[in-house]
Parts: sequence; C-alpha cells; structure tokens
Amino acid sequence: MITTKKIDNLKVQPPNSKKKAFAIKTPPNLPKLNQLAVVIGQRGTGKGVSSSYLVKQYVDAGCINHVIVCTPTYKSNEDLFLQFGDAFSPDNVIEPNKDAPILVEKMVQDLADEYQQFLDDMEEYKLLKKKIKNGTLDSYDMQDAYEREILDLDMTLNKPVNRFGNVPPRIYVIFDDIIGSDMMIGKAQKQLTQLLLKHRHMGELKDNVLGFSALLQSQTLKTQSGGISRAIRENCTLMMLIQKSKDKNMLKNIYEELGSTITEEEFMSIYDMACDDDNNPHNFLLLDFFPKCPTKKYRKNLDTYLILDKDKQKCKCNKRKNIK
Repeated sequence: MITTKKIDNLKVQPPNSKKKAFAIKTPPNLPKLNQLAVVIGQRGTGKGVSSSYLVKQYVDAGCINHVIVCTPTYKSNEDLFLQFGDAFSPDNVIEPNKDAPILVEKMVQDLADEYQQFLDDMEEYKLLKKKIKNGTLDSYDMQDAYEREILDLDMTLNKPVNRFGNVPPRIYVIFDDIIGSDMMIGKAQKQLTQLLLKHRHMGELKDNVLGFSALLQSQTLKTQSGGISRAIRENCTLMMLIQKSKDKNMLKNIYEELGSTITEEEFMSIYDMACDDDNNPHNFLLLDFFPKCPTKKYRKNLDTYLILDKDKQKCKCNKRKNIK
C-alpha cells in the first residue's frame, strides 16, 4: 500500500518565457507539426513516393511553405520534389557532405532573419503611418524610412511584403539517400543528430523561434556505420515502415527502442495488418508517437486508422461515436 503527502510550493511550473515556437495548425487527419519522421523501407519499396506524398499533404493544406532537400540523387527523383510547387526550388537542394548539417542550420536561420526583418519593417511602417496621420514625422524618421524603402520621395508609404504571405516560413527538410554519405560519418553525423534533436528550437527570432520538420529515409533501421543514430530513432515523432519485412530482429528492435505502450504481440499484429500485400507491395505502417487522439496512433498507409480497443476507450474526441 502506498500513501501520498503533498508538499507545499514545490509544484513544477514552467517559466513565463515569451520566446516560443510558432504553432502550426494542421488538418484533423494529418499528424502534428513540427515533426521528426523516420522512414524505413528496402530499395524499391516506394520510400520516396510515400514520404513525399506526406509532405505534399502539408504543402497543399498550407501548413508547409518552404521545403529543403538534402540528397545526392536529386535529378533521379526530381519529380518527387517539384510536386511541392512554389514551396520548393532547385536552389533548396544541398549535397549530403560533411558541411551539410551546418548549411541546413544556416538556411533555417537565414529564413528566420528574413522574417524578422519583415516584422521590424512592419513595426516601422505602422509607426510612420501613425506619425504621418498625427503630423509628427521628422527628418530623421524620413531618412530612415527612405533607406529602408518604406517611404518614397513623394511621401508614399510602401507596406512591407513577406514572400510567405501573412504567415512565417514553415519549413520541412527532407533527407533522401543520405545513409552512408559523408554527412552520416564522424563529426558531421554528430552535428546532424544535434540539429535534429533541436529541430523545434532552430531559427531564432527576437520573440519566437521558427523550428522545422524533418524526414529521414533509410533502407534499414541500423547499420554498422553511417546510419541513423539511436538518439534520432528514439526521438522521432513519426515512423513509417514500408512493405512487409522478413527481418524479425529489426521489428523487435523497433518495438524495444520506441518504448511502445502496446505489447509486442499487439505491435506485430498491427504491423501485419498494415503491411500485408493486398496486391500493393508499397503498403506501410505509420506510427504516430504524439497523436492528436489515442485512436490516431497507427495507420495502414495514410488513409486507414488501425485502432486498438483500449485506445478507442481513451478517445475524448467529439466524434468518438463515429469510431467503429
């Protein structure tokens, strides 16, 4: 028998910090952002098609507006990335070399700096508009406004423009075909691990951070060298297991590493249900470790939820009556 006794004034409270990551609202049936996704599938199973389709859903929904791709095989898979439309440009492609993690961090911070400049210009614009209305605009204000191109010589105000519209940059970084590259060896691999573990805190602004989502593809969960580090695997928020694998050890490792709240038997049953052929060799199991609802933890592909009875009982959604 265990008894409890409360201690006064020692309840953990978060600090009142103003610097928080921008919240990204996503459609009900898409996993949360920002996310860290790992996609596992052997060669020819459709990793690129499945993962790019997931990212495209966010782009089409307006949740993601800037996609960066780190890959050595861009030309071979160009169509997968061009489908992102205005959210992607070939200029956003980088090679997975030893400097790539630092370059990704710089690209994210550059976007943050650009957006911060827009926010600063908007504050200046609003202040100038008020001063012009009140007749309090002086020569110093005018000179500064001219230099920042907010004010024309004819006293016309130019409202600052953000190339992403009325929202901040919402970034997704895809790491494709990088296993075994220089980026995954030695110091660069450590830098990549650090980058991805801090992905929600990258891209600092004065009062916020942008953060970014990331997706890594691999033919196997583990390799002797140059593979996805355990720290990344254990901190991913999504995992996609593509096609039925005969490697029982890999499945057992996934189950053990992820510290799942389900039994191994339940995990294997869900995996079999998701990845059985059904005339589609590209079926996959999607594991969402931070779902919006307990009933949204597991999926066959993106379009079919696999719901355990015990998770159905935990569901507090207004639409619970529609869960069968």
